[in-house]
Amino acid sequence: PLPPLPIVTPEQALASARSGAMHGFDLVIERYALRSDLGRELALAADAHHWLEVNAPLIEEAQAHRSLDASTAARERERLRALLAAVDGVLCVSPPLVRWCVEHGAEPAKVHHFPNGFSGPRFAGLPAKAAARSVVGDGFVVVFAGGFRPWHDLDTLLDAFAKLRAARPAVRLVLAGDGPGRARLDAARLRALDVRDVGHVP
Repeated sequence: PLPPLPIVTPEQALASARSGAMHGFDLVIERYALRSDLGRELALAADAHHWLEVNAPLIEEAQAHRSLDASTAARERERLRALLAAVDGVLCVSPPLVRWCVEHGAEPAKVHHFPNGFSGPRFAGLPAKAAARSVVGDGFVVVFAGGFRPWHDLDTLLDAFAKLRAARPAVRLVLAGDGPGRARLDAARLRALDVRDVGHVP
């Protein structure tokens, strides 16, 4: 068991480390973010190891969905290269992100595929398989569960599903979730593909 730890902002942690008030930790794991070097600064101030967790190709994502301009993107790529060269290790949630980090200058031996984890107890109350099947149907079922966000690219999912359904007509697609991307979904296409949209599910 770990002792309870204070929850502080990165700026508060950095100020504490620089003043000598925060000590006794060996590792900073920073989630990669645009326009921020606070994790690196904290690791240096605390004389701690520094690992970077990468869960999305944020530069391309921000260019496609958040209006990041080309000159700022170029500066972010340079900042990312410097960060990847400086950290002790990189944790990526998928093999494509491992490749993305290496393409942006990370030393391959420092980059590790470390899939997203989950808390088992949060899923302890799920219905039995038979009850779940009563919602999604029998046979081969593809399920998307999550936020309908532009970067989750549901259009590509529908394109892929249409190809799969052409080869295997009995396959079903179930969408579970909600979000701003819902309005962009082509209702006629969903009907034509017999997609089951169950909306937000707690």
